Amino acid sequence: MPKGIAASPGIAMGKAYILEKEEYCILEYKIKKEEVEQELKRFETAVENSKKDLGKIKKRVEEEMGEKEAYIFQAHLYILEDPLFIQDITRRIKRQRLNAETAVRRTLEVFEAKFASARAEFVRRRFGDVEDVGGHILRNLLKRPTLTLSHLEEDIIVVADDLAPSDTASMQKGRILGFATNVGGRTSHSAIMARSM
Repeated sequence: MPKGIAASPGIAMGKAYILEKEEYCILEYKIKKEEVEQELKRFETAVENSKKDLGKIKKRVEEEMGEKEAYIFQAHLYILEDPLFIQDITRRIKRQRLNAETAVRRTLEVFEAKFASARAEFVRRRFGDVEDVGGHILRNLLKRPTLTLSHLEEDIIVVADDLAPSDTASMQKGRILGFATNVGGRTSHSAIMARSM
């Protein structure tokens, strides 16, 4: 029998909905010197669109769940303003002449390694926020729509390896009976969001 940590009290029974992690098929290539400015502009546009997306999510979460839950997305907006994160990506585009998608992915890999080496589990879990923000940037670069569970016709229990906060925020409140994830814990941002549903 599987064992886990309850992030919130109670028991739920219902149909399981398996939510697969979104994978990005990224074609890695070098750009020409004269294409660098255009690639930087593509990246900047994707960041601006990600800010708009996260701003909308934050507003909706604040209206439906509260300020505490909405602050998670304010933190995501701060990541999009973080010079270490943004400059790492732009440096890869400028110096290594990588396409923007590859630059984002490589930066995420570096940040994942840094977070994974942290002693505190709480800090290690915060990489999920950076990864969620990176996913928004990649979706905007690739012009892929955001997958949502906002129009469900029946009540479900979401089963996933892990849930990003924006995954949880996109779900139809009232139709989600519970969550079962392989990764996470009581203090994860997705658990905080889930308790508000």
